[in-house]
Amino acid sequence: MIHTLQDYIQRLQDLQNSKQTPHKPFLLLIIMEMLESDELPENRIPFREIQEKKSFFADLIAVFNSRNTANWQPSLHNPFFHLKTNGFWHLDPPELQSRPAGGTPTEAYLRNANATAKLDERLFVLLVMPQYREILRQVLISTYFSNIRHEIERVIEEHRTLGLEYIAEDIESYSEQLMQDTQRPFSMQRDVASIQVETPVRSAGFRKAIMKIYKHKCAVCALDIRTAIGASITDAAHIIPFSVSYNDDIRNGISLCKSHHWAFDARLFSFNETYHVIVPPISHEHEPTARMLSELRDKRIWTPSVERHCPDQEALAWHRERVMGE
Repeated sequence: MIHTLQDYIQRLQDLQNSKQTPHKPFLLLIIMEMLESDELPENRIPFREIQEKKSFFADLIAVFNSRNTANWQPSLHNPFFHLKTNGFWHLDPPELQSRPAGGTPTEAYLRNANATAKLDERLFVLLVMPQYREILRQVLISTYFSNIRHEIERVIEEHRTLGLEYIAEDIESYSEQLMQDTQRPFSMQRDVASIQVETPVRSAGFRKAIMKIYKHKCAVCALDIRTAIGASITDAAHIIPFSVSYNDDIRNGISLCKSHHWAFDARLFSFNETYHVIVPPISHEHEPTARMLSELRDKRIWTPSVERHCPDQEALAWHRERVMGE
C-alpha cells in the first residue's frame, strides 16, 4: 500500500502544466470531496454529476485568478477530458479515451454521451480511505496552490458546510422513504427518469438507511469503527450496482467494510440463499487474497433483525450469477 501511495503522490505532482493551469488539480480536489460526502459509491464518475459541482469549481478558479493575475474560465469539460493523459483516468464511451487530445469535446457532448470516468482501481482504493485521501489532498494543495493554501481550504470548508446544511433535511426524508419502501414488493430495476433527488441526497440517504439497519457493522466481518462524531469506516454497498439498476432499495444494499466492499464489487465472493459466503472455484493467484477468500467461505453474514430489511434474493441471485456463472 505504501509503494502504491508513493506512486500516486508522484503522479499527482506531475499533472503536466497544472501549476499554470489549475483545472486538473481542482477537479481532483472536488472528486475527493465527493468521496468524503459519499457521493461516489463506486469507481464511476459521471460527467453529469461533476457538472453539479460547477459553482464549487468556479469558486476555486476565482480564488486562483485573484491571486495569480490569471483569467481562467471554470470549464469542467477540459480537465474531465484531458486527465486521461495522466494515465490513471479512463473515459467511457471508449471513443473519448482514444480521441486525440486536441479534439476536446464540449460540455453538451459529454453530457449527451453520458460520459463517465474511472480511476485506476489502486488509486480509487486509496481515495476511499480517509487517511490516504487526506494525504493526497494535501499533496495537490501543496504542489499547485501553496501560495493560496488558506484560501483554497476556506472554499472547500465553505462548500462542505453549505452542502451539509442545504441537504440535511432532504437526506433524512429520503432515508425514511427508503425504509418505508420495504413494505412494497422488491423491484430489481428502476427507471432513471423516476429518480427525483440529487446525487448527494440520494447517496447520503441510502447510506443513512443502510447504516441504521446494519448498526454500522460490516455484514461480513462485523467490523464497527466509529469516530467521536459518528463517522463510520463501513460503506453502504449496492448489490446490483446503481449504475445498472438505478435502485436504492435497501434490499439492494448491504453494509461492508472498505476491504470487503472492494472484494464484493470485484466479484471475488457472493452470498447464497441462506446468507452464507460463497467463493468461485477458481483459486486466486495472489496468496493473501486467496487466504482471505478461503477464510470467508461458508461464513454466515450478519443480517438486519427485521426480515424485510435483509438483502433480497433476486438481487443476490443477480450478483451470484456474475460471480459463480450460475
